[in-house]
Amino acid sequence: MSRWIALGCLLLGLGCGGDRAAPVPAGPAQNAVNVALGGQTVARIGATAIDRALVRAVMQARGLSAKAVLDALVEEAILAEAAIRAGAPNDLAARGRLNAALARPLLDRFRAEGLAAGPWTDDELAKLGADQWRELARPEGRVVVHALVKKEVPDAEQVGKRLREKLLEVSGTDPETNLKAFTEAAKAFKVPSGPPVHIEQLSFVSDGRSLDSPGSLLPSFTKGAFAIPAVFGTSDLVETSFGFHVIRMLAIIPPKTTTREERIAILEPQLVSARVKAVHDARLAALHKQTPPQMLGSDQDLLLPK
Repeated sequence: MSRWIALGCLLLGLGCGGDRAAPVPAGPAQNAVNVALGGQTVARIGATAIDRALVRAVMQARGLSAKAVLDALVEEAILAEAAIRAGAPNDLAARGRLNAALARPLLDRFRAEGLAAGPWTDDELAKLGADQWRELARPEGRVVVHALVKKEVPDAEQVGKRLREKLLEVSGTDPETNLKAFTEAAKAFKVPSGPPVHIEQLSFVSDGRSLDSPGSLLPSFTKGAFAIPAVFGTSDLVETSFGFHVIRMLAIIPPKTTTREERIAILEPQLVSARVKAVHDARLAALHKQTPPQMLGSDQDLLLPK
């Protein structure tokens, strides 16, 4: 068991203590004690043998001296023997940690296999980039503020036309002052009957996708906003299923494109994760068939007190 613990320590990158030194080349075992212990065996603790290959592997991985590595492995073996005598393999927490340490080297191999599968493909980039279109490739956009007279307002279209006339009277020399003037005028407009004017600022692209949140705007609203000829212009009265809108354009957002290399740099964490998951899922499914688990309790059973 101590050998597995030491190997898990090595593969997980945990230090084993001791002074650092340059790795030494492996030569044939000549020491009489070494030969007496069993050829390649350099130490034996109970039933556990520590061989030269393990010592060399830890030395090369951690840059430690042979003595420091051997001392650490012997200490681990002694502690492991003591833990076994104390019943550690039957302890639930210890079993969980041991299983995790043994599983990690295999998971690291899955990761290596995924990354060694070759260059990222266009399909991988397209699939993973779909949700990050704002950062990768987006059409031209608009920032607007709109005032809505809701459908349930009596004679809503005529009320919307009067609102538009009032809003045409206000403007500003920059987006902030224009937004403030438009908002204050819309709030001050009195709707004769029904809900008050609804005011909202929005950012979206030419196909209607929102830049502020998931989802898209209604096509008639998007079309009306993009029909405004210039910044700080005001739309005609735009009808949607919500009612009648007056839209003020505050800014034009230029389109964005990225090179293939830039997309890879942005998506690299997701690309790695997807590759590793694909290898992991396939290998785990195969291992599942080789060692099918036997589930002896349901979710409800596991929640019951003992």
